[in-house]
Amino acid sequence: MEKPFLTRPSHRTMGLSVSFLTLFLSFITLIFLLGFADVAPIGPAGTSVGLSHLNGAVRDRIGCHEIFKTLTDLLGFLLIAVFALFFFILAVRQFFLRGKKFSGVDADLYLLFFYCVMLGALYVIFELCVVNFRPVMTGDKPEPSFPSSHTLLALSVLGVTVFQIRARVKRPFLRRAGVALSVLLAVLMTVLRLLSGVHWFTDILGGVLLGSALPILYALAVSLFDAAKEAREVPPGT
Repeated sequence: MEKPFLTRPSHRTMGLSVSFLTLFLSFITLIFLLGFADVAPIGPAGTSVGLSHLNGAVRDRIGCHEIFKTLTDLLGFLLIAVFALFFFILAVRQFFLRGKKFSGVDADLYLLFFYCVMLGALYVIFELCVVNFRPVMTGDKPEPSFPSSHTLLALSVLGVTVFQIRARVKRPFLRRAGVALSVLLAVLMTVLRLLSGVHWFTDILGGVLLGSALPILYALAVSLFDAAKEAREVPPGT
């Protein structure tokens, strides 16, 4: 199956690379600022957070709303479950329809598996390497909150979904509707998680930056893979 949105790597690689580096370096800069700029113990149990005047002002303005936390917890679980189930079924279907060969499964689906492993690894890393703790106590002790994992996972999953929709859905109306729904869900998840009050503003911002960068990294990986495949298929001397 031709994937027009993910092919033509020679026209896309530079733009994808610049976009990814811009977002990723912005994310790293934010971590640096949180570690060294305007750090103050304004969190529960005396925990500190960087950019404290900004974070404190947003927290005081928004407050804490359990209903939005519950909604985003449920929405996040459903997004990940539907995403994983759909692409697993797609890969299994290709396997059986293409001679029961693993080579019959599209390469971008294999890359999607490694993408999901990377998301899991990032979650563990930020749980162990704490940047800051939540602005509210949700348990017996402070919990890591940077970046917002719900925001990060939602944007990472829905961003890749947009790429896959544009690559695989041939009917223009369905393609536009799928992209619009994915973008709407990403915005809704981000806004509701901010309104829940269980994250600092910079937690949400970090989730947006990294969650936007990772789907671009995925598209870049697919583009480079397609470029390498096309290069191998070109006859010598042409």
